Amino acid sequence: MTRSMTWVKTWMKVLDRHAFWVIWIAGTALRLAQILASRPHLGRDLSELELTARSVILHGTLGNPYLRETGPGAHVAPVAPLLLAALYAIFGMEGAGQIAQRFAGALAASAQYALLPAAAEALGLRRTVGIAAGLLGALIPYKGYIETVDTPWEQPYVALVCVLLFVHTARYWKSGGSAVMRGVYWGLAILLSPTFLPVFLVVLVYELAHEYVSQKRKGREGAAPSGTGTRRLVAPERVRFARVPQKRKEALLVTMLCSVLVLLPWIARNWVQLGGLVPVRTNFGLEFSLSNREGARPLMEDNVSRGEFTQFHPAHNEAEWRKLREQGELAYNHELRRAALLEVMRDPLRFLQVTGERVWRFWLWPSHRTGTMLATLLFTILGVAGVRKVPASDARTLLGLILLAYPLVYYVIQVDRRYRYPLEWIFLVGAAALVMEKLGRRVS
Repeated sequence: MTRSMTWVKTWMKVLDRHAFWVIWIAGTALRLAQILASRPHLGRDLSELELTARSVILHGTLGNPYLRETGPGAHVAPVAPLLLAALYAIFGMEGAGQIAQRFAGALAASAQYALLPAAAEALGLRRTVGIAAGLLGALIPYKGYIETVDTPWEQPYVALVCVLLFVHTARYWKSGGSAVMRGVYWGLAILLSPTFLPVFLVVLVYELAHEYVSQKRKGREGAAPSGTGTRRLVAPERVRFARVPQKRKEALLVTMLCSVLVLLPWIARNWVQLGGLVPVRTNFGLEFSLSNREGARPLMEDNVSRGEFTQFHPAHNEAEWRKLREQGELAYNHELRRAALLEVMRDPLRFLQVTGERVWRFWLWPSHRTGTMLATLLFTILGVAGVRKVPASDARTLLGLILLAYPLVYYVIQVDRRYRYPLEWIFLVGAAALVMEKLGRRVS
């Protein structure tokens, strides 16, 4: 008994000291075994991400994500296809390249779980909560369809970057840091997925508002009589016009400027090659049209099974592909967006009804796959309850800002189960905190 207890204590010390590597290696090994044991889906339709990566190899350009060649485009944000193209350049586009693609997704998925101890500490929780959450995510791969099965999408990388941005921002708020590198990180994240853009903007607005309110509060306290009958040396007129400190404003401006500078080469490329302003992607018009045309359903898998994609998507329909090639990618999407907005204005009540269903589908039941969705629902409920018990702090507020801003675009387009994957780690941490509290483990 003594030996076993000693072994357990030794193992726990090793786990605490090397949590990142233990979780990352364990998660990667499990997913690699799944990849090697599964059969590749030969003959499946390639995703727009994969087609764009192949275009980089075959034609030297980011583009051609449709039925046949259309030339340069911005249907997909640039970072993920460039990373995938690098794998294709090393391993080829078939066989070994497909395994490498899936393995890279497994590495990214496991890395996000390995970072959960750091995320838990940023939230003021015990490190053991993050270790438990990380092991839970790494060793129970109930999201295998995203993490190991073909991995034709960028969501594992987006999830990893989401955790990194959370930890970095929480530490920046607490201890400061380089405003330049902060802007670079956010700019690169936006080039990976434009869903980070509203998060970035909301975070900046929150920081400005928080600083402004803090300065006004300090000003009122400074102008109020002290307990000794004297007043603090703050002039009333300065209190009345309290503003964000100059250094803070400069740091925010530097962050914004550096993020724009990171985006600028991509914006310039799109201006030259596509003939218009495209900050990140062109495809919103297409997605908005597919999601809000008459008869469209809230779930993407329903629209796929009903033939919406084969009828209206240029990656699957000859007529739509020809139309896109003739009009150009940017004009094609502008026209679809305009037509979809007219449809929304024609029947706004239906749009509100479908949007409401998309919201609850996104958070609670984004698929008809019952087993996976029951696990998702369980982690969501436990996670929300756990996050509510996290000590009030700037880091917890940051979690709220991410949950508020990240899914906004998905409320107006069709819902797919992979879209909320980059947020799943939040619910894992919350669920671990709740369960460990119930088991009698204190959280700080």
